[in-house]
Amino acid sequence: MLDARGTPTAAGSVCLTKSAALHQLTRRGDYVVAQLWNAIEIYSFADPRAPRLVRSFTLDETHPSWGGGGIVHEGDRLLVLGTTVSAELTMAGPPAAWSVRNLEPTAELRRRTEGLYDQAAREKDATAVLPRLVPLEGGVFAVLWRETRPSAGVLRHRQYLRAVESGATMLIDTHDETID
Repeated sequence: MLDARGTPTAAGSVCLTKSAALHQLTRRGDYVVAQLWNAIEIYSFADPRAPRLVRSFTLDETHPSWGGGGIVHEGDRLLVLGTTVSAELTMAGPPAAWSVRNLEPTAELRRRTEGLYDQAAREKDATAVLPRLVPLEGGVFAVLWRETRPSAGVLRHRQYLRAVESGATMLIDTHDETID
């Protein structure tokens, strides 16, 4: 369980099934919805010591790369607005009944997607990707990224979960990218 008033500690863990960067998390009851580059994975945390994958969707890359991105809650729907994906996840009933559909890449959708990201802050400090707030049981948390160059030709991406209330941070992923 996570507690925003103290240091985040893991009561259980789960390995994401795709080897893609975690972009966003959100919660729906006992379920956590993870948006990866071009996939959505849904995990049941009914037993936090033994979370399990209950559903996954592969998203079509429907448009050229846009800036911005995020998850927008609209009742029983989530709009998944990403760099190259735009989809609507309908969450009526249990996850087995959930469905996803691509959204038409319109100028309005692009504006909305880009509005979820502060490009000026990114240009000022390319390593300070703004955190995305995630409401989970125990408080509100932020998913944030930091990049370092530990050696020539290597870019290290670290992803953290930070408790907004206390500022405590927990490393959740590390990925090294080789740059030619």
